[in-house]
Amino acid sequence: MSFLKLVINANFFLDEFRDENVFIMGGAQEAYHEHGMSIYPIGYLARYCLEQGAKQCVKGIMFYENILGIEKTDYCGDFAGIEHVYAEGLFDRVILLSGLEMEDNPLLAIKQLYRILKTGGKLDLFLRGQKNLYVTHYLREYEHKWRFSIGDISAMFDKDEITKYITKDDGDFFAIEIKKNNDDNYISEDINLFSCRVENYIPLSQISSLGYFQNYKDLGEIGNRELTDKNQYDHNYLDKYEFFLHPWRDKEFSLLELGIFRGGSAKMWEKYFSKAYIYCVDINPDCVQYETARIKPIIMDLGDEENLYELRKIKPQIIVDDASHFWDQQIMALFDLYDSLPSGGVYILEDLETSVNKSIFPGWDNGCPIDTYTVLERICKVTVSKEPEKNIDAMSPIINNIGRKTEMVSIIKGSCILIKR
Repeated sequence: MSFLKLVINANFFLDEFRDENVFIMGGAQEAYHEHGMSIYPIGYLARYCLEQGAKQCVKGIMFYENILGIEKTDYCGDFAGIEHVYAEGLFDRVILLSGLEMEDNPLLAIKQLYRILKTGGKLDLFLRGQKNLYVTHYLREYEHKWRFSIGDISAMFDKDEITKYITKDDGDFFAIEIKKNNDDNYISEDINLFSCRVENYIPLSQISSLGYFQNYKDLGEIGNRELTDKNQYDHNYLDKYEFFLHPWRDKEFSLLELGIFRGGSAKMWEKYFSKAYIYCVDINPDCVQYETARIKPIIMDLGDEENLYELRKIKPQIIVDDASHFWDQQIMALFDLYDSLPSGGVYILEDLETSVNKSIFPGWDNGCPIDTYTVLERICKVTVSKEPEKNIDAMSPIINNIGRKTEMVSIIKGSCILIKR
């Protein structure tokens, strides 16, 4: 929001917007507070556009920006979906506030925005520069795929006119405006873009070869459609999960997920695993609405150990803990449920950021003297050493039991995957 305010205060949009049809995309992630109300950048800019005489202002956000239902918008989806909602050349101005850094192929995303812009219209892009590849304050930015420069955008729109740009003093953000001079929607593909993964420029043709898990896209695509946050925002789980879980895709088995939230992941599992029964647990009674023939919501308090023992009767082959993320409840669930897995079963423990980013997540210990990540470290040491730990504390016998029965421990960003022997 601070950069958007800087752009407006610097008169970047001076004498603009009057009688324009404006489309704004993104900017519903971080709010600021004004007069006791939370205001998101997209709402702030939309209000400013209308105050400056815009004819209309259509708001669109990425599906992962609206996981919490925080902002009422006209469009909520991905960039590809814009094509099916808005006609070519519909808008006088298109403004992108966020989202391009997280796209698999940012050029395809820009093409969708460019297509709905009329010839002679203005495309305004708010982008991250290359100064900071990793930003410690907002964890989601660890998952950014791309960084940009003014030169990159100029090369992309080599048949159009760069009318103005503004850069934040530290070079971390910039806004750039392009006037669309051609009516064939041409954008140059003969360019290289800066990849955060390899920390260098790469040609667009190399995008599909980046990373070990590029061949595992199905679960992520389903998750995106079902609006789960496991693949976007500050998470990047699903290609790794699919790597481990794809052998179950057409098998009949039981999956147990702790935490339902808005039902996105339950629906994702149901669609990916064609014969699985999805048992999902939440304390919120409203979650019964997600029940289907194969999705079985269970309403219970996971802070009650007796309830965890009841869940063992499900005899799951896959367990996913995406519940409260409090240390004590994560540890208790692991200790009580791990033995219910068969040989080859998989236990996934999500959102370990609460253990290791304590300044960002204060109070998530919930009174527990040891964090979840440290417990997993101790389990891993038992697995690797093939020796039990000494009686460090009351947890040692259970840690030794899990470590002895674990075939593999895999740590990924934000999550841990244990496979039982």
